[in-house]
Amino acid sequence: KNTLTCVHAEDNVRLLQHQKPSSEKSAAQDIELAAPAMSFTVANGHFLKYAETSGPPQIAIREIEPKIATNSTAEKPRAQQTLVTAGKFTAEFNDQGQITNLHGKPSVRIVVSSEGRPDRVSASDRLEVNFRPGNGVESFTQQGNLLYTDKDQKAWADEGHYTAADQVLVLTGSPRIASAAMSVSAETIRLNRATGDAVAEGDVK
Repeated sequence: KNTLTCVHAEDNVRLLQHQKPSSEKSAAQDIELAAPAMSFTVANGHFLKYAETSGPPQIAIREIEPKIATNSTAEKPRAQQTLVTAGKFTAEFNDQGQITNLHGKPSVRIVVSSEGRPDRVSASDRLEVNFRPGNGVESFTQQGNLLYTDKDQKAWADEGHYTAADQVLVLTGSPRIASAAMSVSAETIRLNRATGDAVAEGDVK
């Protein structure tokens, strides 16, 4: 019926979506998916429904954290960028064409860069990202041989679940965290990425 159902694009393909902040304390995000080639499924002739990359892809999530008022002054807003790479990405979209879920495998690598601090890096076999449609990333889940590095602190686990709202990374599946001073293992380790603090629970050693 002369209705567009699918698109295949090649050579430096980029998909960009702007995500509005969900609250005054959250950050606006620009999400860019780039790959040598992508295939798209289209719903109702004009809404993206599904996307699949070919060749080595990359996702860039760029955000400006809101100003934080302290007494009579306001701190300068900090820019943060998250780069995600994997062997392949597949993305799902809602009825308005906003990205809702993204899956990546194998050889997942996430690098978070912020002004004034070292990069935070995590690697795993698989990745699932959940979005609040139109409002940015809600959570990351990494599975399989997870390794997280933040300055001189490292953490290992079978699975890690990161929630953007509180910046807490929950490690399960034989988690272990180590620094220059000591190493801790437990059934569950909760790591606050904003402060670097960790809470270990269950059979703590």
